[in-house]
Amino acid sequence: MRYQWFICFVLLFSGTVFAQEKEVTPNDFIGLIQYLEGSPKWVNRVGFDSNEKIGFKTFFHRGDKIQLSSKNDYLKIVTARRCTGVTYGSVILVAPQQVQNAFWTIEKEGSVRWICPEGSTELLKIFGTNLKLQGAEILFHEGKILVLKGRVLSRSGELAAGILYEKNQKKWHPVSGQNSYMVWALDQQVKKPLESIALKKPPQPIVSRWYFGPLGGGAGVKHNNDVISEEDFQVFGVRLANHRQHGKKSIMYVLTYYETETSNDKEPGPTGPVAGEVYNFTRSDILSFEIGSRIWHENFWSPYYRLGLAYEYFEADIFGFGFNTNRSQEYLDLTGAVGVEVTFLTKWLEWGGLFASAELFGHQAILELGSTVNNENYSSGSGKPSEISGFPSLITRVGLNFNIGFVLQF
Repeated sequence: MRYQWFICFVLLFSGTVFAQEKEVTPNDFIGLIQYLEGSPKWVNRVGFDSNEKIGFKTFFHRGDKIQLSSKNDYLKIVTARRCTGVTYGSVILVAPQQVQNAFWTIEKEGSVRWICPEGSTELLKIFGTNLKLQGAEILFHEGKILVLKGRVLSRSGELAAGILYEKNQKKWHPVSGQNSYMVWALDQQVKKPLESIALKKPPQPIVSRWYFGPLGGGAGVKHNNDVISEEDFQVFGVRLANHRQHGKKSIMYVLTYYETETSNDKEPGPTGPVAGEVYNFTRSDILSFEIGSRIWHENFWSPYYRLGLAYEYFEADIFGFGFNTNRSQEYLDLTGAVGVEVTFLTKWLEWGGLFASAELFGHQAILELGSTVNNENYSSGSGKPSEISGFPSLITRVGLNFNIGFVLQF
């Protein structure tokens, strides 16, 4: 009789164990909580106790909803498909309701990581769109999706790894103007579980460069007075420029000051000018501001172009037998340039380096701003020398400049 009671006790205990195991068989297992921070709570739980404490190894039932209320809340789960889901901040996480098309759903916009190992597939509904993860890891943060590995299929097609996407008219489109540093920076903003892959920090993109250095060159001038000979002259000056990234290009803001001067190298004798000789000295001071574009922002070399306006102060001191003038004229010029620029050491130093450029430039006077006549007496015989006529009213200047200097980049 004792043995019969013992056998009944063993059978009863075995039945209890088997019943407990049946609750966690793979057919019934949906997911469980592996880690949490904060005070999440059940929302509209049907058929189960909504006051059940949520903690380590709490199991999900079909259709269960968990709400995270604080921006510091953190919930990590493991799903039946061996995927890891992590939610951050104010999020509502909904367990799959069906056996087929078993979607995990994020109902409230927050931040989410979902990581599936190789060979595992998970269905995820996030921000109102369906995603299929195949051995993939994704991050959803600030309204953007980043695929870190694997394949992710959506209504928009496959989302490529390493690209930021944002939603537009129910489809995911690549974020414009993105770069590898933006991708890395977004990934760093959200806490990473151990299962997440680590992205290597790329070089920080350069969005602004400052250039400073001397320039020099030569050019020719055309105007309406043959007596004022200034066909060839030298250029000396200094330039300050800022290049700011705009897509794949740079917008250039360039401030340049330079002066030009020329002389026919003739000197009058002790008794004054020699008949038939013209003694010529001209000088220009030019301050210009131009806006343009460097075609390739990130390349160490690139062609560029600029357009702008300049203030020109033109002075001429010309005299000969029976005439002289010492006169200055002010102009508003239209300016332009095309050229090629090369930077050195900027990849190695990161903060800056050196640069060199060569450009073809042109100035065209478009408006006379004023003039001044300064009479000076030269020994040219009896009487006061008369001023020459036909002082240049418009000046055209074309030449070649070379610019070298330092670069600072941020």
